[in-house]
Amino acid sequence: MPSAVSSCASLAVLTHIGFDGISTLSEEVHNPRGNILIASVLVCIITGVLAAIQVYAAQLVWPGTSFPDQDTAFCYVAGKAGGQWLLLESWHD
Repeated sequence: MPSAVSSCASLAVLTHIGFDGISTLSEEVHNPRGNILIASVLVCIITGVLAAIQVYAAQLVWPGTSFPDQDTAFCYVAGKAGGQWLLLESWHD
């Protein structure tokens, strides 16, 4: 159970940033009753689309499911896509 919760942390942080921006700016908006609802739905849609694109692109870069370390798999994908400067020394041997 703890590993399942920790594996979703990056998505939760990304989503929280969007909702945090909405709540911060909600006092400044015109027609808050309708616009905050629209903004909340748009954050869900945009975050979902961006996450899907990111995962699809990662699958194109690294088609297999075997990684040197499952916990930092996306770091290895970034290293393969962007070169060694994206792959920090502490993440590979």
